[in-house]
Amino acid sequence: MTLDSQSLEFSLTPASIGIGVVFVTVVLVLSFTAWLRSRWKASIGTLEALRVLIAAAIAVTLLQPEWREIYKPENKPTV
Repeated sequence: MTLDSQSLEFSLTPASIGIGVVFVTVVLVLSFTAWLRSRWKASIGTLEALRVLIAAAIAVTLLQPEWREIYKPENKPTV
């Protein structure tokens, strides 16, 4: 069998997109507030950026990504 195509596909539903957007928005607001309360310290800003990055990765996993590979057979099937 030879590899014909590869693609990354997501299972998009309105609910999963909405939950992901709300989740990342809440994390962004909380991270900004924490950074503001720390008086804009660079170390806290780095940690909060990491928190937002992790939250975005979690939101992407809510979309159920799947790696799809399509193979074409080299021989015709026999009965």
